Amino acid sequence: MSISGFDDEYFNENSKANMEDALRRFREAKRTGREHEWAPDVHTLENLVQYCFEAQKLDDALEFASMWTDQAPYSADPWHKLGMILSSMNRAEEALQAFDRALALDPTDPEIMVNRGIALDQAGDPDGALAVFNVALDQNPENEEALFSKAVLFERRGDYSEAIKLFHFLTSSENFSKEAWYELGCCYDAQHEFLKAAHAYQQCIEEDPFNQNAWFNRAVVLSRTGTVQDAIDCYDMALAIKDDFPTAWYNRANLLVMLSRYTEAIESYRNALRYEPTDVLTWHNLASMYEEQSDYMQAIECFTHALKLNPKHYDSYFGRGSCYDALEKFYHALHDYDRALEINNQQSDLWHARADVLCSLDRYDEALECYEIALQLTPGNVECRFDYGVTLYEANLLPDAIRVFKEVIQQSPEWSEGHYAIAKAYAVQNDMSRTIVHLREALELDPGKREDFDAEFPDIMSFRQIRALRNALDDF
Repeated sequence: MSISGFDDEYFNENSKANMEDALRRFREAKRTGREHEWAPDVHTLENLVQYCFEAQKLDDALEFASMWTDQAPYSADPWHKLGMILSSMNRAEEALQAFDRALALDPTDPEIMVNRGIALDQAGDPDGALAVFNVALDQNPENEEALFSKAVLFERRGDYSEAIKLFHFLTSSENFSKEAWYELGCCYDAQHEFLKAAHAYQQCIEEDPFNQNAWFNRAVVLSRTGTVQDAIDCYDMALAIKDDFPTAWYNRANLLVMLSRYTEAIESYRNALRYEPTDVLTWHNLASMYEEQSDYMQAIECFTHALKLNPKHYDSYFGRGSCYDALEKFYHALHDYDRALEINNQQSDLWHARADVLCSLDRYDEALECYEIALQLTPGNVECRFDYGVTLYEANLLPDAIRVFKEVIQQSPEWSEGHYAIAKAYAVQNDMSRTIVHLREALELDPGKREDFDAEFPDIMSFRQIRALRNALDDF
C-alpha cells in the first residue's frame, strides 16, 4: 500500500524537487509511525537511492537501498548500491557482505568487483584488494576503474613509482584524466619532486579549473620550491572558488608573513578564524603578527584566546610573556615564562628570555642561573653568552664577565659588541692597555661605537683617564 497521494509517475523526471518532496513525505510517514504504508515501486526506490547517494544523504540512501533489496532480493543492482553506500559510510565489513551478495547474483560484473576491492582496502586488507583488482584486470586489461583503484592502492601503500606508472597511463583517459593528474601531483609531492607535482596539478586545473583542492595543493608544492608569490596566487584562486577554506587562508597568511606583508597576513588569519574559530595555531600566529607590529595589547588578547583554547600551548605563553616584557610588565612576563617552562623546559630561548626579565628586576643571581641553563642547551648562542657577560658585569663579577666576553669574541670576532663590552670591563679594572686595544677593535668594526664611548665611559673612569683614552683613540 502506498501512502496518500503517492504517485509512481511523479518521479519519472527524477528532479531534485520531486526527490526532496518524496523524502519529506517519507520522513513524515516515519514520524507518524506510518512508514509501513510507504511502498514505492522498485524504479522509484532506485531513483531515490541514486539521488540520496549523489546528494550525500547517506542515512536516507541506506534506508531506501535496504527497502530496494527487500523488494528485489535476486537482483545484483540493489545489493551493489547498498554496498557502495555502506562503503561511503566507512562500514566496510557490512559493505563487503552486500558486495558478496551482488557478486553471487552477477559474478562477472567488473564494477561490483572493483568496489568490493575498495571495501577490502577499507577493511584493512590491501593485499586482498590488490588481488581483486588484478582479477578484474585479467578479465579486462582496459578496465579503467580497476586501474585507477589499483593505482590509488599503490599510492596509499607508499609504492609511488608503481602508482605513477598507472596514473600516467590514465592521464589519456577520457573518464579519469582529471583524477589521474591530481593523484600524480600527490605522488610527486610525497617523493619531494615538487616541480613535477606543480606541473601535474596544473594539468588537473586545466581540465578542471574550479577544483579548489588542486589549486590548494599546487600552492603547497610551489611554496616548497620557494616561489612564494606564485603560491599565494594559487591560494587566491582556491579561495575565489571556495571562500570557506580555513586551511588555505591560514597557509596564505604564513606566506605573506615570509614576505613581511604583515597587515595582509593579519587579514588572512582573521578570515581563517571566521571558519575555524577554535584553531589555536591561527590565534597564535595572529598574535605574533600583532607583536611584530608592536601592537602588544592586541597581541596579548590573541595569545590569551589561544591559551583559553589550549591552556598547555607553550608557544603562546612564551609569546604573551614577550609582549608583557616589551610593555615592561615584568612580573606578568615572568609568570608567563614560568608557565611555559612548566610545559617545556628544554628551550634555550625561553631560559634566555626569563633571564632578561630577571635582569630587568635586578634579580641577577637568578638571571645568571637562567643564562647558564640556556647556554647548556645551545652553547653556540653568542647573543645569550653576551647577555650573560653583561649580567656578570652588572653584578660586578668582573673577572667572570671578562672571561665570558673573551668567549663571545672567540665565537664572533667580527661583532663589535664583544670588544666594546670587554673594553668597559677592563676600564673598570683600570687596565688601560687592554681597554685601548679592545676599544680600537670595536671602533674599527663599528665607528658608531664612539658615541657609546662618549656617553658611557665618563661614568666609569676619571676625567684624566678619559682624556688619555680619547688621545689614544684620536691617534688611532
